[in-house]
Amino acid sequence: MAIQKFNGPYIMNRSDELNFASSDYKIFIMDKFKQEKCAELIANLYSMIDSATAHPMLDTHYQTKSPYELPKNNPIALDVYLNSGGGDFDVLSQLSSLFGLAKSKGIIIRTYVPAYAGSCASMLAIQGTPGYRIMGENAQHLVHYGRTVNEVNLETEVDKAYQDMKNHANATQKLYLQYTTISEPKLKELRSDEYGYLSATKCLKFGFCDWILQNNGYLKSKIK
Repeated sequence: MAIQKFNGPYIMNRSDELNFASSDYKIFIMDKFKQEKCAELIANLYSMIDSATAHPMLDTHYQTKSPYELPKNNPIALDVYLNSGGGDFDVLSQLSSLFGLAKSKGIIIRTYVPAYAGSCASMLAIQGTPGYRIMGENAQHLVHYGRTVNEVNLETEVDKAYQDMKNHANATQKLYLQYTTISEPKLKELRSDEYGYLSATKCLKFGFCDWILQNNGYLKSKIK
């Protein structure tokens, strides 16, 4: 079966850093999650997903011997390379929705963290398809409480601003508890300050990734 590929141009976002790019079934996120910087990336990702032929959704019990092995019923993988400190939660929400759209069409989301995934980048990386989430040997995730900015002009708005901050914290916590195996007490411990760093080994232990790509080229997993 021939794999249909996105034949659009190689698009790089028009930002000062030019750190966001996408082409075929690969996207690279190497800077902050900001709407202006990520606009073309998000639009191009829509095009990639729309151009793909739909296949059955991947069986959640499918066991991979390698993150580069694709099941016959799901021959398309979207490779997402992340090396970012995070950014705005609304951008993460858009990318999360697109991940869901891709999965609904049977596309496998294969995430790579070569060095660092912080905050929103961490929350996106863990949403890769189970069995297809890869980290570099010396890579790290940063898990923290998150930040919100609220301007209050009236006394009646104080409680609403507080609830907004709580809602944000609960939403980020829900993602970690849904897509990893970390316990709630351990997650709260990591989020208690701004130093919630997890090594690749710890990420493998807590289900943030499925494979560690070692510098010698060998892959390490929980079962290997």
